[in-house]
Amino acid sequence: MRRLYFSQARRCAASCRPPNCGARHGKHHTDRWDRALLAFGETVEDATLTPLTAAEAQAFADRGSAWHRWVSVADALRDIESNRQQRQRQEQQQQEQQQQLATSTVETDPQDADPPDRAPTADGKYAGLIAQMYEWREDPQWRHQKSHTDRWDRALLAFGETVSDATLTPMTAAEAQGYADTAWGARWVPVAAALWEIEGG
Repeated sequence: MRRLYFSQARRCAASCRPPNCGARHGKHHTDRWDRALLAFGETVEDATLTPLTAAEAQAFADRGSAWHRWVSVADALRDIESNRQQRQRQEQQQQEQQQQLATSTVETDPQDADPPDRAPTADGKYAGLIAQMYEWREDPQWRHQKSHTDRWDRALLAFGETVSDATLTPMTAAEAQGYADTAWGARWVPVAAALWEIEGG
């Protein structure tokens, strides 16, 4: 439904800015709608324009009935900006959690520094979990974030999998448990439990 709503608002912006309408409405009109289209990820000819904000679109919508087309655009842009801010907060929380875990790892006893052998069992006991981990790694919302993919790649290394980044080290059960204990760590609960089992021999 949300995707359909955004699509309708985008189509509204496009329909209000038909090609070659500058002669009839003036550049100020086309610039407004081009900036609105930029805010929805569209491409426009004028590279000097910046995406319109939800506040700007709402200001147009508040001008009265003649500007009613801006109502749906303003609503959609508010939703987009809210989602973007939420994603940024989640990414910041993940980065802070990773930094905390990295700090705690540095402060551990040197005798505990060498991770134990964590090769997967011969009977493929963790095959289902590993397959699920690959799906979580490729979550469309987060797969473009290196901090996200590095976490899952390190977890996969801990199960004996091969990853493209040779600089990464296998994750420990303690690190996975740290993620599992966060508010967003439900996916890490079975990972941590399996790594504790593997490390326990």
